[in-house]
Amino acid sequence: DQLNANRVCNIEVSPSTTIYLKVARVQPDPQHVQDYHVPVLQFPVTPNQWDLTTQQILPYIDGIRHISRIALEADVEMSLVKACVQNMIYYGIITLIPIFQYSNVYLTTPRLVHLAENISLQDECIRFVSKQESQPLATFRSIFQLYCHMCPGMTVKDLCMKFNPSAHGIDEKALIKFGLMKGF
Repeated sequence: DQLNANRVCNIEVSPSTTIYLKVARVQPDPQHVQDYHVPVLQFPVTPNQWDLTTQQILPYIDGIRHISRIALEADVEMSLVKACVQNMIYYGIITLIPIFQYSNVYLTTPRLVHLAENISLQDECIRFVSKQESQPLATFRSIFQLYCHMCPGMTVKDLCMKFNPSAHGIDEKALIKFGLMKGF
């Protein structure tokens, strides 16, 4: 009953022997990690729950550094960094995004509708993309306008020159990162 209800149970075979059972969901193989991928933590992680190599690279996973830079700065072999990141992807702790460049072109997906309809997602977006020193915070209207103007041929640089996100309290790097993480 415990196994069906909680996916975990302990069976005491004898006073000195206990069998621990857990139903684990098998995930599909995670995507292959490339040198240029940028890992982004989906939520805060406690380093002491991981192996030593993962503990060594976790401080360098900030959503800005790419895999080869993390390997260099953490002084860890590239193949080990890739294996650790791939393991964290498997468990849903990390997602990968491309390196931010002002010459990149981004297109919105139909998932952008979720941002328009979900108030709590809008609040999360505003907190994430607003510049730290910006008071008051960026408005949802300004943020959504930037997302809506992402179209073929419009680079991030062109978008910034046309709308000046800094003047509206928006961090364009955070805007792109949030959009990639949420699939917008």
